[in-house]
Amino acid sequence: MAGAIISWILSSVPLIIAFVIICIIAIYYVVRWKSAMDDTKNKIDQAPLPQCRAIIPDKAFIDNKFNQVSQRIDSVFASMVQSATKNSQFIEAKIDNLQVSSDRPMQLVQSNSPLSPSELGRKIIEELGLNDIIARNADKAVRYIEGNVESKNPYDIQKYCIDTASIELEKLLDEQDVDKVKRYAYNNGKSLFYYGSLIGVLVRDLYFSRKGIDVNEVDKYDPTKQSNPAE
Repeated sequence: MAGAIISWILSSVPLIIAFVIICIIAIYYVVRWKSAMDDTKNKIDQAPLPQCRAIIPDKAFIDNKFNQVSQRIDSVFASMVQSATKNSQFIEAKIDNLQVSSDRPMQLVQSNSPLSPSELGRKIIEELGLNDIIARNADKAVRYIEGNVESKNPYDIQKYCIDTASIELEKLLDEQDVDKVKRYAYNNGKSLFYYGSLIGVLVRDLYFSRKGIDVNEVDKYDPTKQSNPAE
């Protein structure tokens, strides 16, 4: 048994020696690398800082520029997401409205010029107290329309009022009144979008009244009613 062990040790001596040599070489290079790194660090620490600062921008300056660029990117991305979300909500609301309107006997707004509440629309105005709701939120609604509508012609303002009331009612009314309209819609088995045209027309009337715009001016800018010059 002892002879076998001695024989194994003797046969393994070359491998052991090779392993020891490799370890010594590895330790040598590690120590050398660490020494070189320490030397480089010392040179950097001893470098003339005023000259370096003249070449390398201040860290606070770099951080500030980075934050500005980052904020701009976030702003652009948020704007894109908001636009996509708004378009998606409008499409979904349209689909939802089609799904619940198959049994609708009447429109809430008469299509004759100018747009005005239909008989059913006037009934809903009374039941829901929409005139009082619009009056409570008059300043908020007018301020939002004024600050966000891109075109100032009566037709585009009317369209913007209806679109906003249909998909972003919270922009025109406070949370309590939006919830009141939602509950009314739910209790009557309708979507919130269903009431958008009616509320939008009331907001239009409010805005036109505040701005001294004649509602009959809408037709002059309606692209579907423009006269053909060739005729």
